[in-house]
Amino acid sequence: MYKVLIADDETFVRNLLEKNLRASGLPIEITISAENGQEALEKAFLSPPDIVITDIAMPIQNGLELIRSLKDHGISSKNIIISGYDEFDYAKEAVHLEIDEYMLKPINAVELSECLKRVKNSLDKEREEKLN
Repeated sequence: MYKVLIADDETFVRNLLEKNLRASGLPIEITISAENGQEALEKAFLSPPDIVITDIAMPIQNGLELIRSLKDHGISSKNIIISGYDEFDYAKEAVHLEIDEYMLKPINAVELSECLKRVKNSLDKEREEKLN
């Protein structure tokens, strides 16, 4: 079972993501839900996530800052950025942070499911390599 952190300042988006994650049938559980990057970071210290799904634009600490802070504190996760912005600067920073997936809003359930399958397969492969 993989632990998921969802960070988005819009309650509707967080609830929609949670609903779609539960319906995906994948071995994942939502362990953290936060409305900004700082809250997500504090909760991640208590229960480090395997997968982070975060909006870019959030108050207090944005999604890119959240991912940078997680990495700086040694929390290794697969990172999915969701954004309403199709801007080069965001994409450039996401590449620099080695983001695993970048999805534009509005998020479609099928697209999210396919994205999660790719991330899960990558995590499965990493776990298998550690065992060998």
